[in-house]
Amino acid sequence: MLKSYLSTSQIVTACWLSVILTTWTGAQSRVYESLPIKEVTAFKDGHAFVLHEGLAARDAEGRVVLDYLPSPVMGTFWAYCAEPGMKLMSVVTGETAVDVNRPAVSVLDLIKANPEQRVIIKEHGHQETYTASAVRVLEDKNPDTTQANDPTLLLHTEVGIKVIPISRIEHLVFPDAPHEDVAYVKKKGTMTLQLDGVQTDNKDQVHVGMTYIQKGLRWIPSYRINIDGDGRAKVLLQATLVNDLADLNDVTAHLVVGVPRFVLENTVDPISLQQTMAQVAAQMRPGSQTQYAFSNAIMSQRVNMEAGWGAAADAQNPAASVQLTEQAEDHFVFSVKHVTLAQGQRMVLPLAEFELNYEDVYLLTIPFSPPLELCRNFNMQQQLEIAHLFENPTAMHALRMKNQSDYPLTTGPALILKSGMVLGQGLVLYTAIGNTCDLEITKAVNIKVKPEDQQDDNESNGFTWNGSTYARTNMIGTLSLVNYQDKPIHLEIKRHLLGIADQADHDGKCIQLGHGFQVWGRLDNLPVWWNWCNWPWWWTHLNSLGTITWDIELEPRQEYELNYTWHYFWKP
Repeated sequence: MLKSYLSTSQIVTACWLSVILTTWTGAQSRVYESLPIKEVTAFKDGHAFVLHEGLAARDAEGRVVLDYLPSPVMGTFWAYCAEPGMKLMSVVTGETAVDVNRPAVSVLDLIKANPEQRVIIKEHGHQETYTASAVRVLEDKNPDTTQANDPTLLLHTEVGIKVIPISRIEHLVFPDAPHEDVAYVKKKGTMTLQLDGVQTDNKDQVHVGMTYIQKGLRWIPSYRINIDGDGRAKVLLQATLVNDLADLNDVTAHLVVGVPRFVLENTVDPISLQQTMAQVAAQMRPGSQTQYAFSNAIMSQRVNMEAGWGAAADAQNPAASVQLTEQAEDHFVFSVKHVTLAQGQRMVLPLAEFELNYEDVYLLTIPFSPPLELCRNFNMQQQLEIAHLFENPTAMHALRMKNQSDYPLTTGPALILKSGMVLGQGLVLYTAIGNTCDLEITKAVNIKVKPEDQQDDNESNGFTWNGSTYARTNMIGTLSLVNYQDKPIHLEIKRHLLGIADQADHDGKCIQLGHGFQVWGRLDNLPVWWNWCNWPWWWTHLNSLGTITWDIELEPRQEYELNYTWHYFWKP
């Protein structure tokens, strides 16, 4: 009778365990699809326009569930379905519990990873061992419940189901090699695309995609300019890609010269900026996937703003190739194919090589100084600092380059060489095709400059305005120059004045910027002493910011003396 009872018990137990294990392992988990990145459009400010596209499994309810959740700029996220006869109905994002695997690192992990393995167990305080199988860990699936520190195990033994806390196990032996990966539930962001329509080819997969703008990928231009000393410069442009966005695997990267305006760049979510990004997409090569994505997502007509394509140098990646879209609206786009770059990596890509004409010029700028009347209110340290600012001004040697290439010059650092020797590093500013730019190289220490200003006279009744009388202070300035180089130089001089420029010799030109605070608002770099002054309310009504310019050829060892006068009004 006992034998018969045990057999029946074992049968019932086996059936019960079968139900438990079936419930525990469950039906097959939902398949979470990954859409690969096909194209990226990188801007210099760190924003990137990203295109994901590919085939993804669609379930019986017409849904595609993706395991990637981007953080797009507000108004820039667009999803689409490219299957004929099907359309995208909605996109839902949120956190989902996902089964993932990780290496087992504890006894509890090994038990979870091998629920049906036979094990030999020795408990604390017992000498004998016993064999068990179909080990199960009791866990509360409610995420709001605090899990116990000592999980409970269900063990299938010869006499039935044994329940013990895991802390009772002293030794655990697997007669057969156990699985070393354990499944666990992880919360992760997912995206669900709800599709409507019937697939024409009855395949299990559908062609879907999404586009968005997100921070994390930028490109930094840099130049190497080799001059020959006779007016020709060989220019090489390269890009440094900084990828903190996502893994890129054999993608097409578009590098944009010019940055679109993203009014909601600091706000994460979707809806706007269609026109700006449509202009960028329209510059891509015909048939590019980014253009196709825009066509599907925005569903609007567009004008092809592309003017043509030109060949360029091969990229560092042997499989990469670079092409350039000529100017379209406000953007130029370099397109680099076959870019593979993991998140966190950096890459340098040669983009273009061309020659430009240049001429050597020397630029001298002398800033304006505070009025003598205000200087009396400065302390000794402030007066010494002002004196140092105007002591020994230095001219800068620069290259004046005419951009006759097929490319605009974008803002970036430039290393300047001559016959393989480094002359210095400067900053190339944006220069449109056909325009010129000045690239400063280094200080021209062989050009001696000595400015000297002195007060000529004061007119106590110089000007009457609004019922008040103001004095007029007349100033005389002298600028002494000597060229100690062995060749003549082309020197361009700008002398800024705080007041009204009257006259200048040697064909100097006097320019006034006008009156009012709008004049000072146009100045990029106000001098350090500007905020030391307590400017009276009437100052900008009576005075102006003047500039005197000279354009001269300075012969070797020749001394020049430039004279000029100006005045300003002051209230005694």
